[in-house]
Amino acid sequence: MPAPSAAVVRSVTSTAPVYDLRESDADGVRELFRAYGHRDYQLHLLGITKDAMVGFLWDALAEAPEYSFVLKERGRITGLFSLSYQRWLSKRLGTRTWSVRHLVLSPDVSPSSVQRLLSVGLDSISCLADFVYGRAASSDIPVIVGLQGVGFETVGGEICGVLAPGGAPTEQPQPDGLRFVKARTEKLDEVARIARQSHDINHFAYDPRFPAERVAALYEGVVRFDAADQNGSMMVAEKDGAVVGFHTYRRNRRLECYVAPGLYSLNYIGVDPEARLRGLGEMLTWKVLEELAQSGARGITVRTMLSNYRALATLRKVGARIASANLVFHRWLPPADGPRGARWVDELDSGSCYSASSLRTLWRSR
Repeated sequence: MPAPSAAVVRSVTSTAPVYDLRESDADGVRELFRAYGHRDYQLHLLGITKDAMVGFLWDALAEAPEYSFVLKERGRITGLFSLSYQRWLSKRLGTRTWSVRHLVLSPDVSPSSVQRLLSVGLDSISCLADFVYGRAASSDIPVIVGLQGVGFETVGGEICGVLAPGGAPTEQPQPDGLRFVKARTEKLDEVARIARQSHDINHFAYDPRFPAERVAALYEGVVRFDAADQNGSMMVAEKDGAVVGFHTYRRNRRLECYVAPGLYSLNYIGVDPEARLRGLGEMLTWKVLEELAQSGARGITVRTMLSNYRALATLRKVGARIASANLVFHRWLPPADGPRGARWVDELDSGSCYSASSLRTLWRSR
C-alpha cells in the first residue's frame, strides 16, 4: 500500500484530520478492532479469539484499502470509515450501490469528528454512488447517531444467531411424498420461482424507492449464486416430485484461514406459499444442520430481519442462540452534477480501481 502524499490529508477545521488509510495505520486500526466489543459474545459462541478476528479484518481491509479513511485525534486513530462498491448488487438493483464496510469508533471520539469522518467518506463517492447501505450494532450508539447525523435512515433491524450442528432431537413425522435432497443447480428454476415469492422480508424490500420486481429479481439472483458457488450448497424439499422449499448455506473458507475449520452460515430459505405454516421451514433447517454435522461443522451463523416472524419462530425451535443485533441503514445520494455513464464510471463498473482522491480530482476537472 503506497504511502499517501501530503495532498491526501483532508482539510478540516480542527486538530482531528481525516486521512486515506495507509499501511502505517495498521497498529492503530488493529487497536480499534480489538476494542470493538459489540460482537464479542458472537465470537465467544463460535470459538473465535479476538486476535484471530482482528487479523482477519485488517488483512481483508489492507487488500482493498480504497475508500477507507481514518480519523486521528490526540495523536492516535479514533475512527475508521470504509466504503465498498457493490458491483453485483448495482446491476441487479439498477442503481450504483455501495456499502459501509466498516465504521468503527473509539469510545471517546467526539461527535463532531465523527460527522467529519463520515462526510469525507461520503464526499469521496458522491459522484460515483446513488445509494449506500450499512449496518450498526444496536448497542453501538455513537455509530448509530453518526449515521443518522449524515442522512442515513433506519429501515429495519436484524438479529444474528449461532446454531450448533446436528439433527432434530426427536424423530420428526414426515408427510407422505416429502423428501429432502442436497442439490446445486438441479431444479434451480423451480427454486428460483419460490425465491421470487419469498423476497418480501429484507431491507431492500422495506425501502419504497426500490421497485418490488427489482427486489424479487435480487432475491432470485442471490439464491442462484449460492446454489452455484463452490462454497455454497442447497437443501431442497420435494413433495411428489415438485420443489416446495429450499435452504441455502455456505462455508466461510476465508475466515477459516485464521481459525479452526468448520464455519458455516445459513443464508436463504424459501417455502412455496401453498406449503407454508406446516413446519416445512423447521424441517428444512434441521436437515441442513444434520448435513453440516456430517460435514464437520463446528459453528453456524444466521441472520434475519426482526420482522421475519416465521424465521424467528423456526430459529427458536432449532435452538439458535441470539448473539447480536443490528440496525440497517439506507442513504440515497442526490444526483451528481455531471453526465451519468461517463467513461470513468464505466471503468469503475468493469473493475478498474482508483484512489478516492484521484476520482474526486477527475470529477472536478471535467
